Amino acid sequence: MSEDTLSRVLDAQTGAEARVTDFHGDQVTASRTLLLNETCEGSSLETKRLVKNEVGAGTVSQASGLITLNAGTVSGDRCEFDTAMRFGPPMGTAILLRAILRYVGAPDANNTREVGFRDAAETTKIFFELGTALNFRAENVGAQTASKSSGGIITPSAAEFFQLDVMYSRQIARAWLSAAGETPTPAGSIVLAGESSLLLGSNVFHAYMRSKNTGTAAVAQQIEVAEFSISLLGDLSRGPVRPCEHTGGGDGQILRGPGMLWKAIRYDDNGETFNVVDGSSASGKKVLDDTYFDAGGDELELNTYFADGLYWDTTGGGGNDSVAFFVRGLG
Repeated sequence: MSEDTLSRVLDAQTGAEARVTDFHGDQVTASRTLLLNETCEGSSLETKRLVKNEVGAGTVSQASGLITLNAGTVSGDRCEFDTAMRFGPPMGTAILLRAILRYVGAPDANNTREVGFRDAAETTKIFFELGTALNFRAENVGAQTASKSSGGIITPSAAEFFQLDVMYSRQIARAWLSAAGETPTPAGSIVLAGESSLLLGSNVFHAYMRSKNTGTAAVAQQIEVAEFSISLLGDLSRGPVRPCEHTGGGDGQILRGPGMLWKAIRYDDNGETFNVVDGSSASGKKVLDDTYFDAGGDELELNTYFADGLYWDTTGGGGNDSVAFFVRGLG
């Protein structure tokens, strides 16, 4: 697929996306649902949404409307943060990371600065990487191909803020780059088909940023972030609905994969206390619990995104409740 047929941002303010298909020349617009929005306001890092890791003298801090990742100059020092929330594209959709940032400190062969998505093991990634030049890359350690790269794009200036866009679906990853406020232009396209770990039917990613020194850097290696957001591209509000249910006692997987929980109906109320979480164990992010029904009635319209399936976690007394779930976006 040539660069001029890739999806591209038409409106940098509304986030409207469009692409021209290879087969019919039709222009198709995709809606954008904001899943996470970090404006970097205030002087304290939002630790409920962002999980930081600092090694050596590396620091992640927030002040004056900027999040700053500073790895310093010492070999082995690094700093990073991951979003607490995880992301995976339901069938027929894509996930978009948009960041406004600048790189402070001249590019150095002894440092890498990364912005993108990665799994919990940090072995499978889709990301912009700044070493001596800026690249768009996908890494899939242990699978058919360990690394793919778009080739050097630019050498950034420390004085200039850039808008970086990283988008991935189940089969392809794409990227755009622009000076902040200007129309984004394609920065690369990487086909994920055949790369089993990168196909998001079986994987979910955190968004992340990192600065890591692999040797002694000449000057402090920093990323200054003015804002970033994660969006779901594609309208699930009118898609087909898949019903599923939880009945009987005990914990258990309700369904797997990413999607949108449209509605939940409790049709047998026996006083059970429970959580329904995003994931495959009780440690996932809570989507709803029994008090939602107690407050809102036995039929709830939620329209809530989840990345890694729904899991039923029984947390206390009462009998066994039965709940029907109606989900959009599952393959």
